[in-house]
Amino acid sequence: MMVERSALYPLLFQPEIKDKIWGGRRLGDVLGKSLPPDVPIGESWEVHGESVVANGGHTGRTLDQVR
Repeated sequence: MMVERSALYPLLFQPEIKDKIWGGRRLGDVLGKSLPPDVPIGESWEVHGESVVANGGHTGRTLDQVR
């Protein structure tokens, strides 16, 4: 899908929070995010091919679908 130049805007993405056996709670402080309670968080994938757009006309589409 081609987007007209006038329709371009910054894309915001929903991060994917990964719980890991070796994780903890520090990523919440470092990234300034609220984390799921009682789960050891080890990774936060901010942008990847399957990231979901969180704003604008592409909301709900993955980055792969937008490109």
